Amino acid sequence: MVLEKYGEALLYVICALGAKIYLQDNTQQFHSLSDAAPGSLWVEQAREVALREIPRPSLRTLMSMVLICEYCLRTGDNALAFVLWGICYQILRLLGLDSPSRMALDLTQREAERRVLWSCFILDSLIGSGVDENLHWHDEAPGVPLPCPDHMFVSQIAFTGHEVPAAVLFISPTGLRQLEIRSHVIYLAFVRTKVLRLIRHKEGQTDIWSPESSFLKIIEELEIWYDGLPEQFNLTDLNLYVQTETNIIGAVFMLHLFYHSIVADLTRVALSGFDFPLSSALRTAPNSFRKQCQQRCRFHADQVSHLIQKGMIHGTRAFDDFHCAVAAFESAKIQIVHTSTVTSNSAEERKRTMDNVRFNIKLLNMLKRDRSNPFVSAIISLHVLRFSDYQLTNNQQSLVPLLARFGFHELLAEFPSFSRQAQHGNGDTGEVTGPPEASYLSNAAAFRLAQAAIRTEDRRQEVSTLSAVEDVPQPVFPPPVTYEASQWDVRGLEGRRDQFGHTGHSTTGYGTGTGTGPQYLDHNDSATATFPGIDSLDDPSIFSAEDYIQLAGEMSNYLTWDGLETLDPIQS
Repeated sequence: MVLEKYGEALLYVICALGAKIYLQDNTQQFHSLSDAAPGSLWVEQAREVALREIPRPSLRTLMSMVLICEYCLRTGDNALAFVLWGICYQILRLLGLDSPSRMALDLTQREAERRVLWSCFILDSLIGSGVDENLHWHDEAPGVPLPCPDHMFVSQIAFTGHEVPAAVLFISPTGLRQLEIRSHVIYLAFVRTKVLRLIRHKEGQTDIWSPESSFLKIIEELEIWYDGLPEQFNLTDLNLYVQTETNIIGAVFMLHLFYHSIVADLTRVALSGFDFPLSSALRTAPNSFRKQCQQRCRFHADQVSHLIQKGMIHGTRAFDDFHCAVAAFESAKIQIVHTSTVTSNSAEERKRTMDNVRFNIKLLNMLKRDRSNPFVSAIISLHVLRFSDYQLTNNQQSLVPLLARFGFHELLAEFPSFSRQAQHGNGDTGEVTGPPEASYLSNAAAFRLAQAAIRTEDRRQEVSTLSAVEDVPQPVFPPPVTYEASQWDVRGLEGRRDQFGHTGHSTTGYGTGTGTGPQYLDHNDSATATFPGIDSLDDPSIFSAEDYIQLAGEMSNYLTWDGLETLDPIQS
């Protein structure tokens, strides 16, 4: 009965997600030597069944595809997630789920369609990351009402209120106050897309510090929304108990992390090194306005760390959503750069930052995926490089040198497993701010990780193809015709010597000719010669804020690129 009602694919992927989450909460109960993600066989079966339904897709097909896409994001299979998300959007368009005029007669069917549509909307925000070419919804939202309250949906009670399209509610966040948490998450996904698109474009005719600018309007709207958040979603001790018992604690923490990370994403353009296109608008802004933006950015980055600290006692249940890792990652970057370039960089300031970043790192380690965690390797690898190492190799243009270059070496000793991971190397090529050709995407963004996975697979195939060619036996040809110079050969031996040059000279530098060959220095000697006083670089106190500001500017590609293209799967 259940199989006939919901379909084989949907049941398989629900079981797969359940296994993944259960294992994450109960790791001590399992000692499998397999590298496969929990539930991977189930999700493969679900994918095969769902793809067979593609010629005639149904709502069940779309539900299955959405959950498979989420599973792929949780396990780091970003390339498959990106492709499946494209299929999901085409199916919902084919079914007409985003049409305001669509009205199913059955109440349960109508609400199920809306919930699937809004799940797709959230996925679009997370996967698209503000890049127009990767987004299906830009500044607009579907003209469909938001989901009804959960208790009404479960009880199959008809909603008697006036159904207002989400696009109308989103004009003013005050209309969201009486809605449930699902609707608030949808609203923040809508604002997040606006923010990530805004920072990738220069401000128009309006000055960024003008009250009419999009920059300040978004901040004002978010403040109004946060001030009007229903009391039951606040993180008080009593609420946390209720939220845990009702299994919404992960959604509530995600809601707060979402809010603080969105404001930090918007205002980080005021910090050195975060060279998004919008940052150019702040160069002519009043100094007081720029400082206010920096302070606001740091406040919200700190709040992310404080939320992580508060949620740690609840384990991974408080951080179920994929965005929690992204928020922790970006928060750490902001705090490190702000401390070194804006504050006095005193011992007290640095201790405050280390205390916060320590919790971010613990969370990233706790949430490590079945595959190597790109967030963890990106953050932690920063500790092993010396301050000057970034100038020596192009492979360090990512988050790897960040903590080391800004002098935060102490944290590495607290995480021995991370230190070992960094020593083995991981091919990290992430940056803090991506270049224009990467749409300023973080190297932790799903799309960049997906591209990295595709490139890695291409390299694997090239290597295997070359190996196969080398193993193919060469065909047998007749022996070559030999030629011996005679006395009548006008070139003769002397001619050939003139043709190929003197035998005592080698143009490659490896011959036996005379002359001074290349000189090789000991590695330590060369490093000392190139960077005199290198030992003193471990002391951050010898550098001024101006030095760190210049450093952050040099690392702009590193800072603006969000941190996910950090691992080469060949090496993992």
